[in-house]
Amino acid sequence: MSEPVRGARVGALNAYWLALNVSNNALDPVVLPILVEGVVAPGVKNSALAALGAVGLLVAVVWQPVVGAASDRSPRGRLPFLLVGTAAFVACLPLLAFAPSFAGLLVATIALQLASNTIQGPLQALIPDYLAPAAYGAAS
Repeated sequence: MSEPVRGARVGALNAYWLALNVSNNALDPVVLPILVEGVVAPGVKNSALAALGAVGLLVAVVWQPVVGAASDRSPRGRLPFLLVGTAAFVACLPLLAFAPSFAGLLVATIALQLASNTIQGPLQALIPDYLAPAAYGAAS
């Protein structure tokens, strides 16, 4: 299924990444500090943010390769993973926004990371799936 680089195809393959990056760049430095401030004492805000970040990274390190490998072997392809991950990501946003405690934020962060990495694992394989190897650099 490899094809030469075409603007619309490259745009479509990268649009999902843009959406994930925009959401992460809004959540991590802007939204999470505000949410954490509302549920922990001021003296432990930075530690709480660090804990959320560390747990999120641990989830990503474990989950993303698992889902990526599963999407490689799936008879239905990558689309089911992308759809389920997207639905779960959208469902996790209100959980994060309305978490009543740090424990709630932690659970919502873990769920959001699971959802996000359910998208990212299969998403990383779309450029090799749809473009010729000579086009990888231009598409990236």
